Amino acid sequence: MPIEGVHTIPGRGTAVSGRVERGVVKVGQAVEIVGLDNDGAEVVVTGTQAFRKNIPMARASMNVGLLLRDLKRGDVRRGQVLNSIAGASFSYALVQAVAMSDWGSAAAGGTAALIAR
Repeated sequence: MPIEGVHTIPGRGTAVSGRVERGVVKVGQAVEIVGLDNDGAEVVVTGTQAFRKNIPMARASMNVGLLLRDLKRGDVRRGQVLNSIAGASFSYALVQAVAMSDWGSAAAGGTAALIAR
C-alpha cells in the first residue's frame, strides 16, 4: 500500500492512509515500511478504518487508514510503501536494450517504449 498521508491521533498513535493495492490487511498483522531512506521497519497494524468506521480487514482497492503500533510520525512519510511480511517475494526481470539502428519502428518515426509492472 503506498502511503498517501501520515496522521497523529491523540491518545492512539500514528496512522497512515492510502489505497490498498492488492491482498488484505488485518488487525494484528505485521507489515514492513519500505522506501526512501528506510531499511524496512517492521510494525504491527492495531486498527483499520474506512470512511471513519472501524473495519476488521482492508481489502484491495479500499481507501483506508491504518493505525500502527510503536511508530512515530517522523519515522514514516508520504511516498513510502507498506508491504506484508508474510507474503513478501522477489521478482526478477530481464530487460534487453536494442540499438536505435536496429529498431525498425524507430527508424520509421516511431518511439521505443518500455513498460514494466
